[in-house]
Amino acid sequence: MHAKRLGAGFAVTFLDFDNHGWLNLHLATTKFVQETAAADHEGMHDPYADILFHNEDNGRFVDVVGTRWNEGLQLYRNTGPWGSDNRSLTIRLEGDGRHVNRDAAGARVYLTRDDGQVLMREVRLGSSLGAGNDAAVHFGLGRSRITDLEIVWPDGTRQVVEPPESQFLIVAYDTQ
Repeated sequence: MHAKRLGAGFAVTFLDFDNHGWLNLHLATTKFVQETAAADHEGMHDPYADILFHNEDNGRFVDVVGTRWNEGLQLYRNTGPWGSDNRSLTIRLEGDGRHVNRDAAGARVYLTRDDGQVLMREVRLGSSLGAGNDAAVHFGLGRSRITDLEIVWPDGTRQVVEPPESQFLIVAYDTQ
């Protein structure tokens, strides 16, 4: 558990930053200060730490390092001990622009691991205020292998894909 925080959350997303197969939780926050009822929203622009909660695979989430709002953009790449031996797969879907939108927003990808666990990711382009998402979906696999991979496109078309050996895959909409 962590100390009481006096922040206001405005964006939440799930991600598997350590590729262990369980979704972690990122919460973007800002400090909220409003001295009087007549005060405007400027208090929302104070820097305040974002929070990343690591999924411990047992129903618990642990507060880990975060970023600070309104202090420039930062891109993170996990090179630390978490996830260093874990496998992953990132899939970018391409709609045909006629039946399915080019970014494949709304498509769902179902991945079955050799331990029997089925993971699902949905292509989302924006999830909350001021947030954007990469259209690619990402699966942390831990040390598991992929046995089945299926895409359900926004129009309901189902497409089975051969599990790749690589960590990145591009799949185009196929009505066949």
